[in-house]
Amino acid sequence: MAQIRMNNGKKGNTFTARVRIKNKEITRTFKRKTDAKKWAQKQEDQFDLGRFPNNEAQKRSVADLFKHYLKSMEREKPKGYKKLKEHLNWWQTHLGTLKLFEVEAVNICLAREELLNETTYRGKLRSPSTANRYMSSLRMAFQFGVQRLGWLPFNIVKQIAQLAEPDTPGRFLDRKVELPLLAEACGKSRNKRLLPLFMLAIGLGLRRNSLVGLHESEVNLSERTVQIPRSRMKRDNMITLTVSDELFPYLEWLYEHRNLSTGLLFPGSKNPSKPMDFENAWKNALKRAGIENYRFHDNRHSAGSYFTESGCTLAEVAALLGQKTLVMALRYSHISDEHKAKKAPEMSKACLAKTAAAVRSHLKPLQSDS
Repeated sequence: MAQIRMNNGKKGNTFTARVRIKNKEITRTFKRKTDAKKWAQKQEDQFDLGRFPNNEAQKRSVADLFKHYLKSMEREKPKGYKKLKEHLNWWQTHLGTLKLFEVEAVNICLAREELLNETTYRGKLRSPSTANRYMSSLRMAFQFGVQRLGWLPFNIVKQIAQLAEPDTPGRFLDRKVELPLLAEACGKSRNKRLLPLFMLAIGLGLRRNSLVGLHESEVNLSERTVQIPRSRMKRDNMITLTVSDELFPYLEWLYEHRNLSTGLLFPGSKNPSKPMDFENAWKNALKRAGIENYRFHDNRHSAGSYFTESGCTLAEVAALLGQKTLVMALRYSHISDEHKAKKAPEMSKACLAKTAAAVRSHLKPLQSDS
């Protein structure tokens, strides 16, 4: 049975709720008696549902949970660790001092509202999609507290519904008009690696990070293949792709102009040990070509469209793009490596041959490469 005690203080009266369950007593002080009663009733209800917080939930803070979780994830999932830490650092600023048993859905929802109302470094408000990614990181951390640490009886974050995300289908380039225009604009860029980057992105359908991190050890010029390791694939599956005759000159040029000390084909101008930053060059190329509403990631959508136009099945497109969607189709469509290897060259010949040949003259020796 809960007890409510009134305290007389210098700043006015407060009310302390005491709940004793299984010889354990927890207390919490409120400014209003009504809030104290509600809290005490909730603790008793939680016990009836088998959700009464254990000793660890009463002793440990949210910051303690994040510390243990990040330590494990740094070892187990190093690829996504940086983004995960960024998310949890934000949550720690807003929830870190709370004891685990004190965290309620309302605390999380109010913090999420603050997240949505904050301005990013780009001067824009965070989108519902971004907020959902932050919530996902928080949910995984609390699940770690339930399953791995045993600090929590249940995951309260799972009770909170995700925000509705706008349906923003990917855009693809019209290959007869927009593709040649953008390729020519990339060729005129001061960043001479932008054109090869664009052509390989369109021809292979690789994600940005998979492509800009390309290393000399991942390129086989004699077999005309590139092999992207698991560490740079979103789905943790290594992929080997054949480069077509139309695109091979771009790969060969990149290999010849790789940074000899780091081996990167797209080295950064200031720090050659890291991939180059091409965002400004890309935006300028889009502006020169007069193409709007097109992100670099949309090159994957263009590639997927061209693969389909050249006769690939949906299962083949999923395999070429390294996706794990169309699970049933992939499960029953056993695509051999030999068959996959033929598809990228087929698409290049059908969709890219004319454009690739027209802008190849932009591949000129670099004077300042090491």
